[in-house]
Amino acid sequence: MAISTIILNHEEKRIREFYRIVYLLSSLGLRRGDRIKRGDRINRGISVEQKKFSVAEYRRNVADALAYISAYDKTPARVTAVALGIEEGRLVVWIAANQEVKPKVENFLNSVLSRLDQIAYDPELERDDLVDFVLQFNWKGVKKYHEKFGSEWASYYEPPQSSGHSVLRELNHWVQETCPKPGKPEDMADLARKCYEERKRNGGVFHMLNEATKQGIMSSKVSEQLCNLLYKIGKHITMCLNLIDARMSLTEDFKHGAVVKPVCVPARHLDRTEWRFSFDSITTHIFRSESEKQTFYGHVDLFHDHEVISEKLQTWVKNPLRVHAEIQLINHFDTNNSPLLEERNPYIGCSKPACYLCYKYIAHHPRQWFRPPSHQKLYYSWSLPKPRGKENREEFLATTAEVLQRELREDIANKRGPRSEFDDSTSTVGRTMEAGHGKAGPLALHEWLYLIDVSWHIV
Repeated sequence: MAISTIILNHEEKRIREFYRIVYLLSSLGLRRGDRIKRGDRINRGISVEQKKFSVAEYRRNVADALAYISAYDKTPARVTAVALGIEEGRLVVWIAANQEVKPKVENFLNSVLSRLDQIAYDPELERDDLVDFVLQFNWKGVKKYHEKFGSEWASYYEPPQSSGHSVLRELNHWVQETCPKPGKPEDMADLARKCYEERKRNGGVFHMLNEATKQGIMSSKVSEQLCNLLYKIGKHITMCLNLIDARMSLTEDFKHGAVVKPVCVPARHLDRTEWRFSFDSITTHIFRSESEKQTFYGHVDLFHDHEVISEKLQTWVKNPLRVHAEIQLINHFDTNNSPLLEERNPYIGCSKPACYLCYKYIAHHPRQWFRPPSHQKLYYSWSLPKPRGKENREEFLATTAEVLQRELREDIANKRGPRSEFDDSTSTVGRTMEAGHGKAGPLALHEWLYLIDVSWHIV
């Protein structure tokens, strides 16, 4: 009992140190670094049709697709993770969500798996039926991206100034003709199909956006954001086709059927009433000398309103914490010894790229999970799971806090302000889109579109 108390007290100390720097840095900016792409999606200009997939890649595609189409409204609560397991020869789709898996999602996935079986047994069946079913379930998510695209375009396009450029007039005509105003479920399904088809169409909207950037009419940042949103609108179709292709290629995995099993892991309880964190108290704790502290305050004043971020931090300290979906699944496998379908390459598919802390946790885990893509955003509400898994918690907490403190000191030394949510200095697409070409010379349209896809891991 005494040893357990010592371990718990040591962990409590590490947790406090961890959240001090997490709260402080979250108040200063969401992004902590450049986006990290998934390891098997970095080959330039290789289309899905050209690439030969291994069994492991097909399995990853199944997990990715099922996770993506389950996050039906694309809200933070609905972020979904999927891992493929096996029990008594039967495939198990383990699923978790940031805010538990709703029964309707479980029912939806069971229907999807049943429809996939029918297509596998009779390839002549209309695949569009599955696509329609998935789009109907996900219409709110499509609507969300449709509204974001409309807002981005409206803030950019100014008729008097833009009418002098034919490519912008054509773009605006496409937007007015294609994007429905009311946003009904059936309209969203049609829009998703149109945006998906545009990827393959010469002279279509992606070609026009590429052309506008080449001509210097539109900045690469605006063009990236618009392309990104159009990709998101049509991505459910991409995922459906990937899913069908993978299912047809994994007959052995599915020969005894598949079952969906939700996982829900609670957050580790933290009594934060005694922490009494504030912006100034955390600053004093991290920067022990007065000169260091004043240098930090000077850095903050360059980019922020001190009072605003202090209030923000005070609010965040009181907000509830939650275990992200992919961490729930890792904890489930740690604590239940459930076998994975792919033990040699343990993988979790997620409807969004991993956040900064999830990526660190996965990279640090002794089981050596396949490293996911990451948008490198730091979320203050992130939590460890209540049950202890196979991770070394104290080491993870201490190492991550140390890295974050070092990054903060580097930001101060380099006078680096908060990163934009869209800025990505290592993004291939960011470089190529400036002039429509990169080091290897001009890009064909299909290469340019592919670079958007792999650089942003569209979600």
